[in-house]
This record gives sequence, structure tokens and C-alpha cells, in this order.
Amino acid sequence: MQANTGYEKTRFYFQINSSEVPALLEGLRQILREPIFPANTVAAEIAAVNDEFGFLKTKPEQLLRDALKVATVDGHPFRRFSAGNLDSFAPHSLDAIRAALNDFYQRHYQAAQLTAIVVGPQSEAEHQALITESLGRLPATNTVANTVPPLFSARDMPQQLEIRLPLGHPQLTVLYPLYDIDRDHAERAIDWLTYWAAPTRTGSWQQQLIDTGLLQSISLAPGLSAGNSATLSLNIVPTQQGLNRLVELLGTVNHALQALIKQADGNA
Repeated sequence: MQANTGYEKTRFYFQINSSEVPALLEGLRQILREPIFPANTVAAEIAAVNDEFGFLKTKPEQLLRDALKVATVDGHPFRRFSAGNLDSFAPHSLDAIRAALNDFYQRHYQAAQLTAIVVGPQSEAEHQALITESLGRLPATNTVANTVPPLFSARDMPQQLEIRLPLGHPQLTVLYPLYDIDRDHAERAIDWLTYWAAPTRTGSWQQQLIDTGLLQSISLAPGLSAGNSATLSLNIVPTQQGLNRLVELLGTVNHALQALIKQADGNA
């Protein structure tokens, strides 16, 4: 079993003998509906979270995401999501933490908010019946649909953050918020654009930018996503010439991105 919690979802992963699927699903239902949080288990998990915090604080991508919180819309849930440590847990008693965990389970782990994926030799109909019999019995009431605001406000753009990290060479990450575009549609568009940006041939999009002498490398990828918002991320390693002519570098990259979008759109 493995589990992790991201910005918006908690994921549980199980790998078992297929004959045990019914018992697993019923056990998962009981865990979600009537969780038990022994004090010693919670204390051990806090220690594990603290160890993970020590690892995460050395990762540049994690530090970048934390720094981006100040650029997001005031009050956005993204600002509240961070790795805990012993200092952040210290003001709270184990009983208070256990109560907060139980409240979290009751509010969020409901049938209407759950997606179950079962892979096994049984038929799809059998899988559906097993899921309905077990997880379908979770509460489906009191589900509140929270409207999450956009990550970034157009009136506050553009913003520039200077983040000092122990990297071998300066790097630039440019995020383009995709305003007024449904997140699912935006993420599919980003995937299509990433395909067209792949450096698979001479004269590729990347190579044309590298030939300007302003950068050493550039890659395109999905950026931050939350609620119904998505962003496109450009990760750039500039040359010294590019650092000295930063405005020109960003203008060149932006112009090239617009050309790439037109090319990809024409082949959609």
C-alpha cells in the first residue's frame, strides 16, 4: 500500500491478490468512514513528515513552488498547502491533531468525491458491483462544492520573483496563466503543445532559440494547476548574454511561443 496527498487529491494505491478485492474495498470503506488514529501512530507520522520536510527543503522545485505563493491570488488555497515539520505541529496537542484528522475524513472522503480504479481479471460489471457495495455506502450528503478562484490575477501580471537557490547556473521559469480556459481543455492543449515543442529534429523550436545565443536550453511543460486554473511553464537556462539582455531574451521566447502555438493549432 502507498498513499500521498497533493494539492487537491489524496491517492491510495494497493496491489493484492485479485480474490481479495472485495475485502480490500470493504476495509478501505471502513478506514474512510471510521478512521482510527492511535496517538503513537500519529506521533510516528509527524516524525516521518518532519523527515520529509528536511528532504523537500533542499529541492529547488519545491522551494520555487513555495516562493510562488506570494504571487497567487490572496486567500487562494494553494497558499495554505505546505510541508509540515515539528515546529508547525508543536502548538497542537496530539488530541487536537487527531480530531482535525477525523474532521478532515468526514468532510472530504465521501462517495460523491471519490474515484475508484480497479484493475483485475473480473469483468467491468463485477468491478462496478464491488465498488457500489463497498465504497458506494460512504456518505454522499453534505458535499459542498467550493469555487476555487484563479491562481493568478490578470491585474497583478506580470510579476517577477528573484529566488536565490544553490544551483550550478541561473535558471528562469516563466509561467503563463491560461485565463478563461477550462482546466481540462487547457491541460490537453498544453500536452499537445508539449508534443509540438519536442526537440526531435534539426531546426526544432528549441534549436532555433538556442541559435540566438541568448539561452542554453529551454523546455515546455505543464505548470501549476489548481481548481479550474492551469498554467504553461517554460524552463530556461540562459547564457550570460541572455542574462545581460533579459528583456530581449523574454521577448524572443514569447514571440517564439506564439509562433509555436499557431503551428500546433494549425495541425490540431
